[in-house]
Amino acid sequence: MDTVGILVCYNGNWVKKDNIESYEGGEAKGLVSRNVTFSELVERIYKIMDAEPTKYSVTLKYSVPMLWPLK
Repeated sequence: MDTVGILVCYNGNWVKKDNIESYEGGEAKGLVSRNVTFSELVERIYKIMDAEPTKYSVTLKYSVPMLWPLK
């Protein structure tokens, strides 16, 4: 199975500082098949968090490192 590293971070908080958001704290799990569909990824996230899809809604956010300063 060809894998890709996708870290799923949970039980932490998104923090906004100097107009930049980052994720702090919590736990992380990762590595999924390169051919995973979005639906399969969301299903895995529910399993990782041991959350019931009928009770909770998953919101996916991501963080990209900035290589230059914002003006």
